[in-house]
Amino acid sequence: MFDGISEWRRLLPMLIETAALSGAILIIIGTATGMAWSLTQSGFSAKLASAMTGLPGGSASFLAISVIASTPSVRPLSECRQLTVNGLWSDSGMSL
Repeated sequence: MFDGISEWRRLLPMLIETAALSGAILIIIGTATGMAWSLTQSGFSAKLASAMTGLPGGSASFLAISVIASTPSVRPLSECRQLTVNGLWSDSGMSL
């Protein structure tokens, strides 16, 4: 049978978790905005643009450098540590 009180008791923890996640997202956005503003004010973007346009090889070298610069360092999945459901780290593959 439906228990209305137990459903309402779950609401407060959900609201708190939602507020915490929203706050974390806003902090990340605010930090990124501040960093973008400071990089723009320092003239970094203009220096980067002039360096990229001055590369020999034209558009091919521009694309190659852009791909290399934006590619993150990726480790094989077998070397990655996976977080298990109970919060303990496991070195062996994906564990749920």
